[in-house]
Amino acid sequence: GTIGWKESRKSRPKGRGIGFSCASHPSGVRLGGHFGSSVLLKLQEDAKIILTHGGTEIGQGCNTIFCQMAAEVLGIPFEDIIQGPSDSDTAILDSGMFSDRCTYWDGNATIAAANDLKRQLADIAAKKLDVKSEDLEFKNSRIYVKDRPEKGMNMINATRTAYYELGTPLYGRGYWAATDIDLVDWKTGKGNLAHGIDFIATAIEMDVDRETGKVTLLKGVSGDDAGQPIHPVMLEGQVNGGSAHMTGHGLLEESLYDERGRMLNYSWRDYKQPTALDTPEYSVHHVHTHDPYGPFGAKGAGEASSCSTLAAIANGVYDAVGVRIKDLPITAEKIVAELRKKEGK
Repeated sequence: GTIGWKESRKSRPKGRGIGFSCASHPSGVRLGGHFGSSVLLKLQEDAKIILTHGGTEIGQGCNTIFCQMAAEVLGIPFEDIIQGPSDSDTAILDSGMFSDRCTYWDGNATIAAANDLKRQLADIAAKKLDVKSEDLEFKNSRIYVKDRPEKGMNMINATRTAYYELGTPLYGRGYWAATDIDLVDWKTGKGNLAHGIDFIATAIEMDVDRETGKVTLLKGVSGDDAGQPIHPVMLEGQVNGGSAHMTGHGLLEESLYDERGRMLNYSWRDYKQPTALDTPEYSVHHVHTHDPYGPFGAKGAGEASSCSTLAAIANGVYDAVGVRIKDLPITAEKIVAELRKKEGK
């Protein structure tokens, strides 16, 4: 494999270890109450579309993939979708960005909104072309009869018909919620947290100094099943980001308090976090599957690697020096203490 497991077993330096782990994470946990997502598409007079959603772009790339999804459904260029403003005054109903729900929930709402707008445009074009709306195809910014591509009209013409001839502003409205799953019964432990589950396997190679307990991560690799990737580059960034974030959580980050409950390491000088030099190169291999409920077969992806990376680091330390650290962070002091205990010192 990419981590070089078989090769390393033949001639491995002392203190070298490889940790493996597997993890899963639901694509948007539904615990009860309202857990829906909404998207609104506004067709402008120039046939450009403004997309507004109730989620939050926090770097995961949701604004980009929602525009991708809407463009795909409507058969228009990505550039014709404009991400609209979204703040506490303009945002529409949404439960928030957490639990890997962004792509899955808001993505399905985006597709629903695009299909709603598509239906309205198809009705307008069908009357203009004297055909049935169900016989129309949307592709390359045109609306045309499926078996007769020469019979059709451009998206801009359909838009002008709506505004100038019919006086009908067009909006696509979409909503999605996982209402058809059985909520978890906490007494019996039965039920489903979510429709889609993201699966991941991670391996990390590292060196552990037996004298000082210092852990040096060398490289990591993950095989991720997030369904059908919508934007492979951003998906890779999500998986790598989770691994990089957990590098600090697994080895360094800790809140320290004195006997009176006062935090001792409250500044960035004392709260230790990894730099780019402390973070190894992480590579990702996407396993393409198709989730039947996800938007275009996609699933959530951001948090599964966080779960798997922590376990891989712990297993790697055990493989390298034979001690099992069961609480985080896995500091040098804990490793040295366990080694001394093991050696009877």
